[in-house]
Amino acid sequence: MFTRTWNWAAPLTTARPAVEPGVRPAARPVDGGFSLSGRWRLTSHRPPAWLALPLTAAGPTPGSTADEGGWDLFVVPGRARLLSGPSESRPPTGLLELTDIYVPAGLATRRSGVPLRATDANFLGVAVTAMALGATRRLTDVLARLSDGNRSAAVPAAELAALTHDEQAALRSTLYGLRDASEVTAPAAGPLARAVKVARHVVAGAYEGAIAFVRHDGRHPLAYLVEAATPILQVTRFVEDFAIRRNHQRTESSA
Repeated sequence: MFTRTWNWAAPLTTARPAVEPGVRPAARPVDGGFSLSGRWRLTSHRPPAWLALPLTAAGPTPGSTADEGGWDLFVVPGRARLLSGPSESRPPTGLLELTDIYVPAGLATRRSGVPLRATDANFLGVAVTAMALGATRRLTDVLARLSDGNRSAAVPAAELAALTHDEQAALRSTLYGLRDASEVTAPAAGPLARAVKVARHVVAGAYEGAIAFVRHDGRHPLAYLVEAATPILQVTRFVEDFAIRRNHQRTESSA
């Protein structure tokens, strides 16, 4: 799901809430995300890699079980990865039952946005790339604060920050002067794909660079930012496919 309002995207299998009298799926806010409980009926017998779980069968309604912020759609790993324990304790085939499953905030959204269409491909490519670079800048900012006073960590942190800054400037220069995202064609598709690769490189480098600052409780100091950026980085696969298709079309037209 990818809407003009919220920044999560993927072709996902959606399960239907198994609503019973007085019992329905619910989500409560917790540190860094949500705790999700309830039952859903699967629409496919083949376990998908990821599932989209709505709180209600229809869209948001007054008095629904969405939390105060209106979050009503949650993405979780497929059924095979969630089930644990002896087989006799598992719910019947076709039924997914969750109890206090943690869902990071980046994997929650609202169904009230306007869905994108295939004709919005150009807009999506620019939007996702910009969000990916924004996420990397947040990571490098935090890493710089962690590395302050530690020369061995500060140098690579500064290099990652400079790489992010340069890539943002290069992309801004490429897109400058376009009236809207629909003008993003073959000449811009390459820079978009390059920016995506840089974003992934910076995220990996920042995460590795912050290992030296892991807290006494074992929590990585950048974990919450990486978790929040993961959905965006997953969607950037689209940008690479977009660039490949554009380049292929340009090659065919010039042949």
